[in-house]
Amino acid sequence: MSARNQRNEDISSSEDEQQDNFYDSDEEGGLRLDEDIYIPPPPKQLHEIDPTGARLIIKKIVNTNFKSYASEVTIGPFHECFSAIVGPNGSGKSNVIDSMLFVFGYRASKIRSKKISVLIHNSQEHPNVASCSVAVHFQKIVDKATGGFEPVPGSDFVIKRTAFKDNSSFYELNDKKVQFKEIAKILRGEGVDLDHNRFLILQGEVEQISLMKPKAQNEHDCGMLEFLEDIIGTSRYKVPLDKLVEKIEMLSEKVTEKTNRLKIVERERDEMREPMEEAVDYLKLENVITKLQHKFYHC
Repeated sequence: MSARNQRNEDISSSEDEQQDNFYDSDEEGGLRLDEDIYIPPPPKQLHEIDPTGARLIIKKIVNTNFKSYASEVTIGPFHECFSAIVGPNGSGKSNVIDSMLFVFGYRASKIRSKKISVLIHNSQEHPNVASCSVAVHFQKIVDKATGGFEPVPGSDFVIKRTAFKDNSSFYELNDKKVQFKEIAKILRGEGVDLDHNRFLILQGEVEQISLMKPKAQNEHDCGMLEFLEDIIGTSRYKVPLDKLVEKIEMLSEKVTEKTNRLKIVERERDEMREPMEEAVDYLKLENVITKLQHKFYHC
């Protein structure tokens, strides 16, 4: 009895393990249902800033042949709380924001350009420049209760992006080439939401949001519903749900096909039931006759 109980427990444990391994979670919190269906990880929950803890600031930005900035131009150092960039039209104020967008991996269209190569400085004084780069210098600081701040030792790091005339580019972290996903992971860890652009409010975006339709008219449009779904993270379910619906439809077709085949087989079975029973009765009678003949000839 105890051996049977032990075997049942082993079977139950094996089933639980199979259920746990049915879904494959990655290190970022995404969920893979099968080879074709993957649910991306939920957006990182950004909590309120701890006034007593360290916070990340931008110390300075170094632009090299980026848009209107010829050669190397350092913008900064920035104030630890608030900085304003002022100047006449065409002096390059917007290009400061563009340089940040460039480092944070935005497409050229978001940086008011058709392609990355257009970002390279071009002027009579500096013709045929082969590349441009932007380096953003970060540092963590701790605010003092009496005013001012204290830098966190060893917290400095530099993110740099370099682009070329063939529209290619690469990223560097502290002068070491890295993939953009490594940079994105570091910035997300500091509360910089690169996925939904919640850290930069670009020119005209407030008005654009206020004029949004309640719901998008097509898949290429963005309405208030889609905008809010991006913020709360439910938009990540859209593609997996569409794929699940397609899979359900495909499986439903297979179930219908199998069911129809089953009905045909059942009908054929029912049609053969009566002949089968007659054949069985015939064999039984033959057995009775054989037994009686055996008795008759051996009496």
